Amino acid sequence: MALTLSKKSSKPAVITIIWKLVTETELEAISIRRDGRYRVSFRSGDKTFDRSYERILLTLPFSTLRLVKLKVNLPAIKQKAIPSVSFSTRRSPNAKA
Repeated sequence: MALTLSKKSSKPAVITIIWKLVTETELEAISIRRDGRYRVSFRSGDKTFDRSYERILLTLPFSTLRLVKLKVNLPAIKQKAIPSVSFSTRRSPNAKA
């Protein structure tokens, strides 16, 4: 899939989005490399492997994110929220009893 954007430049910028669903693979760790890219470590069965990315986007519940070894700079409020916030015991203010 490719997305074309044109903001200030007369030439369009092309962003390639690579989407591959991988089953039975666990996210183990995320760290920052010396070159500023992210090293993402995965486990599949008894094998581990790393991939490097310029940017990553995580959409994980905190309960899952707690199992990932994070070696990245996060604001203090996010570092505190990951181990402590529990959505299972909280209700939306709009939820009806």
